[in-house]
Amino acid sequence: RKFYRLKLERDQIMYLPTMWTVVHELDEVSPLGKYSNEELKELDAEMYILLQYHDEAFSQKLFKIYSYKFSQLKVDMTFVPSFMFDEEGNTLLDHDKLDQLKEHSS
Repeated sequence: RKFYRLKLERDQIMYLPTMWTVVHELDEVSPLGKYSNEELKELDAEMYILLQYHDEAFSQKLFKIYSYKFSQLKVDMTFVPSFMFDEEGNTLLDHDKLDQLKEHSS
């Protein structure tokens, strides 16, 4: 077994902390970068993710663990932008787009 600390798209989140999708880009620095998309899907492997977070209501650290088969990974996908700015420069969030994906273009 090998364990790696994966570089994430975001290290922390302040808005909607109960809904957060963990994103790790499969690039040349990633320990998974040596595999093609097809090879990733065919690997008989499982990824374990341990999240640590702070519960402000009880002022304590909490941990959550998830596991995913590599066949469940979404590759060459990116999230559709879910925010925009109005005329005054305020950020507007479209909650309907938070889980929408599109093919990643290089």
